[in-house]
Amino acid sequence: MGATDFEVVYSRILPMIWPHILNTVRLNLRPLVIFLLASETLAAEAGMGHRIFLVWRFMHMDTILVYVIIMSVVISAIDYGIQLWTKIRYPWFESNGG
Repeated sequence: MGATDFEVVYSRILPMIWPHILNTVRLNLRPLVIFLLASETLAAEAGMGHRIFLVWRFMHMDTILVYVIIMSVVISAIDYGIQLWTKIRYPWFESNGG
């Protein structure tokens, strides 16, 4: 009806795939943090993984637990935010089946 390819993609296709992209990002947050911590433990000189490794050598478990709790709260907040944004912005999308 006279729409360009860009207009079709922007107005029809992108809104249909955007909730799936957000759901994929949300589901990959926890593995991302695990790989980030593992790589920081092995090869970094800064970061949470490096700090946990240094504290672990001196057996300060109370400090390690604080770091783990902080990371869990941050990742859970991001996860909840993405879920809430998807529910508000795309009410037709249900992520239980994809």
